Amino acid sequence: MVSRARKEKEAHLVFLASPRLNSTKEMTVTLDTQVHLAQREIEEMMGCQDMMVLLVKSEMLETTEDQDHQVLGDQKDTPDLRVL
Repeated sequence: MVSRARKEKEAHLVFLASPRLNSTKEMTVTLDTQVHLAQREIEEMMGCQDMMVLLVKSEMLETTEDQDHQVLGDQKDTPDLRVL
């Protein structure tokens, strides 16, 4: 049986609360996931709103339809974005 592989873009998001609170929460999602839903979940966990979202790193993942785990596919070096 031949399994079909598809590539998904994965994004690692960092949610920043108000600078006064000095708190962050990180989450990794595929870009197929609606980012605003992920943000709402993080806001509820952190108990605050109006958060900024930073895209820290993205990479291509290859997933197969008959397996539950994801295998790293062709990965390009994507630099991390940092707040200075």
